[in-house]
Amino acid sequence: RIKVLEALAAGRPVVSTPAGVAGLGRLPALVHDDATSFAAAVVDVLTDDDLARRLAAEGPAAAPRWPAIGDAFADWLERTT
Repeated sequence: RIKVLEALAAGRPVVSTPAGVAGLGRLPALVHDDATSFAAAVVDVLTDDDLARRLAAEGPAAAPRWPAIGDAFADWLERTT
């Protein structure tokens, strides 16, 4: 799921399966669980500039702050090593 968060933080439109975004809450992403719908969503993002721009613009606000994640990871490392 890190790659989804990385893409959102980078302002990239995201198309995913439910498993790919499980536990991440509501995201500005297109989520489909069957191959046909997933493929159609990818085509939509590639051909609908407004959709791609909207998803890309909403992504960074939905992604957690990377410094906070780094701090939490460093704290965990200190406790476990």
